[in-house]
Amino acid sequence: MVEVALSAGCVTCIFVYTSTRTIAVDSRVYDRLRAIKKEGESFSRLLDRLLTEMSAANTGGDILRGLATIAPLSPKDAEVFQSVVAESRVGENVGPP
Repeated sequence: MVEVALSAGCVTCIFVYTSTRTIAVDSRVYDRLRAIKKEGESFSRLLDRLLTEMSAANTGGDILRGLATIAPLSPKDAEVFQSVVAESRVGENVGPP
């Protein structure tokens, strides 16, 4: 890509070269990527979009904000929850919740 800028009678040309890399993915992964690729979107842009979405999602802050919107358990529900956890730990070498 070449960018040209004109200012005060001067011409500035900036040459930007983007390098490419080849990666290997098995056909199952390729098919999955192709299925979610938007029309006209390159695989590079698809991977960039997915990585951006992945890094922006499920951070600790996102989880805490999501938990803040949930109403606290009622005492009865909390008791049921604790009993389910206790039952799941039977036979495990885990202390009380």
